[in-house]
Amino acid sequence: MIAIDNSILTSTQTCSTQVALRYVLGLAASEDGGPQRAGSAAHAAWAVWFRTNGDVPAALAAFDAEYKVWATEHIDDPEDRLSYENVHAIMTQWFTIHTPASLPVHVPPSLVEVGFAVPLDGDFVFVGRMDALGQTESGAWQLVEHKAQPLTAQILTPKGFLAMGSVQRGTLVLGQDGRPYPVLEVYPRGILDAYRVRLSDGGETMCSADHVWTVVNRRGRRHSLTTAQLAQRCHPHAETLCVPVPTAARFEPAEPSQLDGYVLGALLGDGHFASSNIQLSIGVREQAEQIERLQPLLPPGDTIRKAGGKNFSWSISGKHTLAAIRSLGLAGTRSWSKFVPSRYKYGTVTERLGVLQGLLDTDGNVYQGYISYTTVSERLGQDVVDLVRSLGGTARMRKRWGTKRLAYHVSIRGSAFEPFRLSTKRAGLRPLVRREARVVSSVEWIGMAEMQCIRTAAPGGLYITDDYIVTHNSTGNLDDKWRRTHRAAAQ
Repeated sequence: MIAIDNSILTSTQTCSTQVALRYVLGLAASEDGGPQRAGSAAHAAWAVWFRTNGDVPAALAAFDAEYKVWATEHIDDPEDRLSYENVHAIMTQWFTIHTPASLPVHVPPSLVEVGFAVPLDGDFVFVGRMDALGQTESGAWQLVEHKAQPLTAQILTPKGFLAMGSVQRGTLVLGQDGRPYPVLEVYPRGILDAYRVRLSDGGETMCSADHVWTVVNRRGRRHSLTTAQLAQRCHPHAETLCVPVPTAARFEPAEPSQLDGYVLGALLGDGHFASSNIQLSIGVREQAEQIERLQPLLPPGDTIRKAGGKNFSWSISGKHTLAAIRSLGLAGTRSWSKFVPSRYKYGTVTERLGVLQGLLDTDGNVYQGYISYTTVSERLGQDVVDLVRSLGGTARMRKRWGTKRLAYHVSIRGSAFEPFRLSTKRAGLRPLVRREARVVSSVEWIGMAEMQCIRTAAPGGLYITDDYIVTHNSTGNLDDKWRRTHRAAAQ
């Protein structure tokens, strides 16, 4: 890999030559036209100069040939003529001062502070910042896009969330389609500015300023924007931009389930977990259908029977359901301390949907077609949000004061799954007029953080991070056109 670095700049004999070289580098990243053509011609000259071990006439001839390919019709423009003459003079001085043997050919820790990469030809490329470089398993260098998240960011895997700092090459992460894909490369980025990206449903994550986002406007048009660009668009009069909603996540539980998902959800909603028994309070209106649905799903030998003289009081007899509740850490929990065990939060799609349906059939509501869930357990409320998002829906939790305690109200939208099993509640559903949307609501700088970026095999370069937010991975090169026509040579 041949790279212009600080040691090359400081090895020049005059300050003016250093300034001139920075000028040449700037031209190559400028707008299309004479200045950029002059910069590209300079790169062609450098390539020939290195290949021919310092043949100055051949290098300058390559410069003229590359420039004149474009300049045939434009060389009379005064700005183009100035660019040509300035850069030609700079290259002549450069080749007079140096020989290829005098220059470093390794990639140093610090490169010049420009943010671009331009190919010379099939084997050489001048690169900008060091964090634009990464090595493949074969040892070859390649360019990577500047995307990164803090090491504390949570990345979704088939087993649940994993801290970005623990992600390694070969780790399986979930793509937007909910399927697992291996991490192909991990690129440490060091300490960078960290920005918090918040969504309209309360979801949030952190990333670098140049992290890339795929967003969709209300008309369905897709954009690829950096965090910095998103920040500029977050104002009251900007168009609405949404991040994609992921497909249902395909988790791979490490152990078999102890209870049917629907049974667990119904018990979390209507159950009271005493040390020696399980009591249920089932409303009279749904009582018959609820009992009819629950009984076949209980472990063999367990049954639901009437408890006492109250119309709504029931209990589960048998030892298996109670043993499962104890094993899951739910025994003794009260209405304000209930939660969905991790085994079920990251269970199969069928299990997670069953838990959600059990919760919504008991403590959920449908009003004018809109679905909501209310609980006095903050943890359980957040678990419901996670279940909905993991199934391809959207959810937002808000706090409200109830009669005795602070209650947590979850608003739910989901066309990818059936939220209820009880017919009385399913009857109140209406087709969604609008699709689920997660609108970018704010982007703010929050400080500095150590970061890294990953490259996965997921289609579209998308993976799932905190709060089931879909974001970009690093793709390996600056763009598809560059990837098709150029390669970065191994040093």
